[in-house]
Amino acid sequence: MISRIKALLVAVALIIGGTAYAAEWVDISGTVLYDGSPVCAMALANGQYMFTCAGEGEYDMEVPLDENGEITLYGFCSGLAPFKQILTPQEAADFTINMESAPPDSKHMTLAHQLTQLESGWVTISGTVLYDETPVCAMVLANGQYMFSCAGEGEYELEVPLDENGEITLYGFCNGLAPYKQILGGEEECTLEVTEWAPRGSADIAVPTIFATFRSTCGAGMICFPELSITGYSIREDLQPYAEPVPGLISDHLIKIAKENGLIIMAGMLERGKGGTPYISQIATGPSGIIGIYRKSHLSPLERNVYQPGQEVMSFNYDDITFGIQLCYESHFPELSTIMSLQGADIIFFPYASPNKNPEEKRESWLRTLPARAFDNSVFVVACNQAGENGAGLHFPGVIIILDPSGKILCQYTGNEEKMVIENLKGSDLKSIRSDKMQNFTKYRRPELYGTISGTYPERKT
Repeated sequence: MISRIKALLVAVALIIGGTAYAAEWVDISGTVLYDGSPVCAMALANGQYMFTCAGEGEYDMEVPLDENGEITLYGFCSGLAPFKQILTPQEAADFTINMESAPPDSKHMTLAHQLTQLESGWVTISGTVLYDETPVCAMVLANGQYMFSCAGEGEYELEVPLDENGEITLYGFCNGLAPYKQILGGEEECTLEVTEWAPRGSADIAVPTIFATFRSTCGAGMICFPELSITGYSIREDLQPYAEPVPGLISDHLIKIAKENGLIIMAGMLERGKGGTPYISQIATGPSGIIGIYRKSHLSPLERNVYQPGQEVMSFNYDDITFGIQLCYESHFPELSTIMSLQGADIIFFPYASPNKNPEEKRESWLRTLPARAFDNSVFVVACNQAGENGAGLHFPGVIIILDPSGKILCQYTGNEEKMVIENLKGSDLKSIRSDKMQNFTKYRRPELYGTISGTYPERKT
């Protein structure tokens, strides 16, 4: 039960519809050395990164190849000159990064910065990276969060957690310039993180994009992507060749990322079904492997000729967390939420691939159903839609809504850009609702009166 959990961070991501599993990923490893001795540094390769502080300067990570089939490997260490080298996969399989001292006459950059207090230990830090009063392209790193300042005249903006001392350690790394480091004071508050992704049209690299996202989840315990977020959504049969079995390549990647990051991951995919007709599935993986697979059981009228329905309504358990998953159209069937609540669910996730309308209209549509699912069943509700164009004629309005067990909005986003939101779900909120006899409705159900719900009846007159 989540009531035994002090706090749980849930990440919800919007992603544009993809079409196929595309990029090749490879393992790279090695050691970061300075003067023959291991050092604590940051190794960055094609968007993936890790710190070498815990393992004698060693790094080991999985990275996507770029369009040339190569890997650009960086090494950053405070007080040392930045390292950069372009490698083939064979060279990167076991490569030593040899750091060098920054020359005494190294040119220095400055990071202008401004702090904006959020809530519960988080702040927004923003500013400009400058060299000789001119904006420069650099990597900005603050308490584990990073971005490049290349696109916006040297500008950066990050939402970061304060460390245990209520401070922020701000780094700047730029080729040819000495590293920048400054410790900034901050005030403790917030848990909400939003990551902005640039729209990419048809998103034929949906899977690598999703996998790269896990690297910036800021300590979240669970992350949920939209319906068919890996494969992309279609009501034609053109996606069937991309259906995969479970276990398979997609699930293997998800398990690896879940283990490396200590996350519960929920991602949408086409699962190969019996007879060749695929399921619309949401796979849940965790540090110990596959937690479960939910197959969409209530298909929309336009989906029924393309996909086959799942045959089971289930919830999943991991440690002290019980959660359910419903996919898009299924939010209109309240019985599903009731069943999951009776199975012990504390959170119900609603990943959508719902096209048409603008974001505000889609949000209003969701708010006619989702608050009732939360309030009637005393559960958190977390919903997210795909966002942007999918390259196959469909446009998805971006919406995220997170509701507490009373149906009130904890967090929301509407727009046409990709976003990732992190929200802190508190077990005390569940306890408060479920201990109130006037709000814990499931306790007072009369199941002996509900037999007719499972009956078969003629269609209503139109």
